[in-house]
Amino acid sequence: MTSCLTSYLILSFVAVMNGQQFRCDYRFFPEADGWLKLHRVPANWFEARLRCHLEGFPLWKIPHTWALGEPDNIKDEESCIAMLPLGNVADVNCHERLPYFCYKKHTKIVFNNRCGTTDKEYVFDSRTGSCYKFHTVPRTWSRAYMTCAAEGGYLAIINSEVEAQVIKEIFAEHPSDSLQGNFWKDAALVGFHDWKEHGEWLTIHGETLKESG
Repeated sequence: MTSCLTSYLILSFVAVMNGQQFRCDYRFFPEADGWLKLHRVPANWFEARLRCHLEGFPLWKIPHTWALGEPDNIKDEESCIAMLPLGNVADVNCHERLPYFCYKKHTKIVFNNRCGTTDKEYVFDSRTGSCYKFHTVPRTWSRAYMTCAAEGGYLAIINSEVEAQVIKEIFAEHPSDSLQGNFWKDAALVGFHDWKEHGEWLTIHGETLKESG
């Protein structure tokens, strides 16, 4: 298991493709010399870029074969590119929500075997059997949630006093004067939310604080 602290996370995504290990939600295409993933949940360009970046890959560099009449930059508001069903492309408004591709070039991949990830920042702790990563880039709760999900896990849910101690120790390894930027540095996000119910706190899996331990 792996935990993401915005700081915590829990991973399980190793697959073997053409002798290489990689995420099981990506498919290897020899003609592209890499792995591709189609995200079917629509997102605008900015969200798509962030999601692909968080999964470790840039947005796929698609060929520039323009569709008829494109690019047209309607109302001077079309600064992003979308692929159409015939494989050609059109310029679109960057805030328009569409499915999107992520691409990972075929390279030698070195895995952190205990944590099942290529991210060396994940550290295994034998006391909980989980891996943890402290994210030093500040994000809102929803963006922190997405970051952990994109890395294959979820915001940490503190299930025991032992895990609370583990997370406390990780936090202590990152004193406020070591963090860059103007933000509150004496707190870190975890996987609990009241979902706008004004005090009914649940985990990201829908459990109450008591049920989660």
